[in-house]
Amino acid sequence: MISVSQSRGVLHSCKSFAFRRIGTTNMPLAREEAIAFARKSRLIRFDNQVCATQLVDIDEAAMRSFVRSALAQRRFDIDPALPVSEMLDQLELQHNN
Repeated sequence: MISVSQSRGVLHSCKSFAFRRIGTTNMPLAREEAIAFARKSRLIRFDNQVCATQLVDIDEAAMRSFVRSALAQRRFDIDPALPVSEMLDQLELQHNN
C-alpha cells in the first residue's frame, strides 16, 4: 500500500477543473473560488497579468521619462531614444502572441 501525505493549501486539478481536498473528499471549486485561491496564495499577481492594450495606447513621453529615471536610479542599460516597442522588449514588458 502506498501512503500519500495530505496536502494543505494546494489546489488539485483534473480535466480543467480545480478541486480542494476536504478530509477524504475532493470538492470542486467554482471558477471564482479557484481565482480567489490563486490570488490569495500569490500564484496570480496583478503585475504578472498581460495588459489588454496596444502600443498606440502608451504615452511615449511618459515611457521615455520612465526609462530616463530607470537609467539614473537603477542603471538600466536602455537608450531612451529607442522606439517604444524596443524599450518594452528590453524591459521584457511586451507580450507577443
